[in-house]
Amino acid sequence: AVLAPPAPAAMDESRKQALIDRLHREAGVQSSKIATQQHEIFEQRAITARLQSELEAVRAQVVERERYMERLANDATNVDHIDLAELQRRHRMLAAAYRADRRRLEATEEKLHGLGAALSSQEGLQAAYGQLKAAHTQQAHVVQQLQEERRGIAAKRSDDQRRVGKYRKTVQQQELIIQKLEGLLEAAMKDVRRAKAQETELGGLRSQLDKAQADATTAKAEAERQRDSIKDAVQDAPAFASEEQVKLLMRAERAERRSAAIEEEMTEMARSNAREIAALKVKLAERDSQLAGATGLGGSLGGSIGGSMLHEGALGLSGPLEGLTRRPPSAGFSPPFGSVKRASQAPHA
Repeated sequence: AVLAPPAPAAMDESRKQALIDRLHREAGVQSSKIATQQHEIFEQRAITARLQSELEAVRAQVVERERYMERLANDATNVDHIDLAELQRRHRMLAAAYRADRRRLEATEEKLHGLGAALSSQEGLQAAYGQLKAAHTQQAHVVQQLQEERRGIAAKRSDDQRRVGKYRKTVQQQELIIQKLEGLLEAAMKDVRRAKAQETELGGLRSQLDKAQADATTAKAEAERQRDSIKDAVQDAPAFASEEQVKLLMRAERAERRSAAIEEEMTEMARSNAREIAALKVKLAERDSQLAGATGLGGSLGGSIGGSMLHEGALGLSGPLEGLTRRPPSAGFSPPFGSVKRASQAPHA
């Protein structure tokens, strides 16, 4: 399987996270350097303070030595009352003091040179410390910006996740509604197919009813004809009714009873078919209302398709079914019970 490339947002976040980590490491290194340089600056300041105190002490000694030399010089001018030995002693003392002052001056100059170098190094360290502090401040500002961008990306990702979760929930609800619509449509189509099958069956029953009505009409006519012939025969010879005439009369009665039974059966069949058709129409109307309610939740497209299919099925059935239900069950002939009764009374007459 080919792995999909990471999203640009994830790549940017990982890159920014790596940059933040690197900046944190650099900030740690710079912080250690700053701490080391601060320690060195403190040491240099201590050395500078010590050298300055020594310099002040040396200056005080120089001033004191100059005063002492002035006193010696003043005393040297008064040589009238000083002997040669005292002059030699003072000369040796002045020479020793001069040599000591010369050595002390050279040492002081060396210390001054060292102090100047320390001051220059201290100034360099202070400049480097200022630069490092500015770089650290800038780096902290960059890290803060990156952290804010990271928080914004995390908030955006959480919003995207919430939107994706809401979209998934909506899709699941729509899938459930679609499944419910499919079930309702399938049930409605089954009802439509059943109604169409019953429509075909009703067409056959209608043709059978027409044929039965025609047979009943023929049987009725035959019964009327036989009844008339029997009535004529009875009127012509009422006292000599033969066995053949009785058979004919019974045959006519059976024909009339058969036609009446056929008519009653056809009437009951038409009534039961009308009741079943009415029940199917009610069921189709209920399915249509259920589909309309379901499509109100899932969208109007499925409802319009299902409603149009149901309406087409109902319209395809309404014409033939209404034609059958509106047809009177006894259209074309009347019940022949009166004729049968009259025919049955003829032999007794």
